[in-house]
Amino acid sequence: MATALLARNRNFRLLFSAGALTNLGDGLVVLALPWLATLMTDDALMIGAVAAAGRLPWLLFAIPA
Repeated sequence: MATALLARNRNFRLLFSAGALTNLGDGLVVLALPWLATLMTDDALMIGAVAAAGRLPWLLFAIPA
């Protein structure tokens, strides 16, 4: 069904591709920030803190909402 909608509806294609690009960008940020922290320090606790800080807003705001 989604394939037929993609073929027929331009707005759905735009929405679908925007969502896909947003998810790709979020995944790259989740990967890149701890990687950058490893280049800046060798302390595993600090690297873990960077990764945890990236998910902290979701934990604080999305779960209660």
